[in-house]
Amino acid sequence: MSEHLSEYLFVCGTLRSEMVPKISAELTALMQGLRFVNTGTVRGQLYDLGAYPGAIVGENFETNIIGEIYELSEPRKVLELLDVYEGFIPGELEASLFARIQTPATLPDGSQLICWMYAYNDWVATGRLIESGDYVEYLKTR
Repeated sequence: MSEHLSEYLFVCGTLRSEMVPKISAELTALMQGLRFVNTGTVRGQLYDLGAYPGAIVGENFETNIIGEIYELSEPRKVLELLDVYEGFIPGELEASLFARIQTPATLPDGSQLICWMYAYNDWVATGRLIESGDYVEYLKTR
């Protein structure tokens, strides 16, 4: 498969490698079956919503969300499983907790990959801003 046909996933919360074993054996196996590409950042802000974080993304943000990028070997199958976990209902955005979007993620060398990610699909009226943009580090200091 040529590189330009690959699909990628950016994760910044409970699906990061340090967090996923705490969720379920099925999700752990799914995530461990993906090829880790590198760490990366996405323009936006990350909020603590209690049991999980919520990302609000867009090029207009001055801050970055820190996460991990994975190559999807079977994009449709993987995304269908992750849609259920993330509360995303294709075709019913207004009923979805998170929206699956494509966004540029920047790698440490400055290059970018277009990645799928799950962005929070509501107002973050009660969420607490994670100023570092790094959910794993934030949890260590809480």
